[in-house]
Amino acid sequence: RGRGSGSLRLLDIPQQPQLVCPMPRRDETDTLLAVADGGGTGTGGATSFNEHYWLMRTWPWWVFPYGYLATEALCLCAARNSAFSLLTERVYGDLQRSAVMRVHVASATCMWLLGGVQMCGGWLRREHPALHRVMGYCFLLCWALFVGPTACYLSLLVRGDSLFGTLSSLTLLDVTFLSYYCFFRAWRVARLRSQGARSLQLHGNLMGLGCLGTMSQLPQRFFQVHFVALRWICVRLLGLVSPPHAVEVFARWVSHEALTATLPF
Repeated sequence: RGRGSGSLRLLDIPQQPQLVCPMPRRDETDTLLAVADGGGTGTGGATSFNEHYWLMRTWPWWVFPYGYLATEALCLCAARNSAFSLLTERVYGDLQRSAVMRVHVASATCMWLLGGVQMCGGWLRREHPALHRVMGYCFLLCWALFVGPTACYLSLLVRGDSLFGTLSSLTLLDVTFLSYYCFFRAWRVARLRSQGARSLQLHGNLMGLGCLGTMSQLPQRFFQVHFVALRWICVRLLGLVSPPHAVEVFARWVSHEALTATLPF
């Protein structure tokens, strides 16, 4: 208590100094990107950064999505429809009947094309950081405004009536929300850059994880192709040893809807 007073006095406790990480200026971005990519003059840290870039900086990984896009583009030019629409006799993935599907395919194609250049183009990040930022914003806008919302819509509606189809749709929604979170955090980390080159390395890892989530349909397409091919083989074999009525019953039982809607778009 204070002398001669009934009131409490606050003790003068010296405040501890706070550690503040200065935010790098825009003109320092080139050096930070070079260090994060392993091309700078930093000591010791560049090698550890490179070890985490194996997924984003290898073009062979992008052979799978780009190969899928090339197949869809060839089918679109030749038959004006998607590959799975042709395989399933326009039961699944018909672009001519679904405007949402057309928007999703077109925007996802642009997003993946930008993503491959952004992830693997180290020269672009080092020599043209402004262009890298512009392309990154275009990538995020494609996802946030077109690819993500249409993916949610298709996951909810393009599914089977069984419990497995519903669970598959919920799983795809989880992947979509995870990609939203990763892309938002990646943008936030790159915007603040409180840890310099380490922030940019974390930004790249988050973008790579988000892109990996958007590629969840690739293993689905792999299994769907095998299911459709197995159905075609079974129908042809039954046609050789069974009457036409039995073949028709089997074709209705193992339908294209049952094979594809359980692994929705």
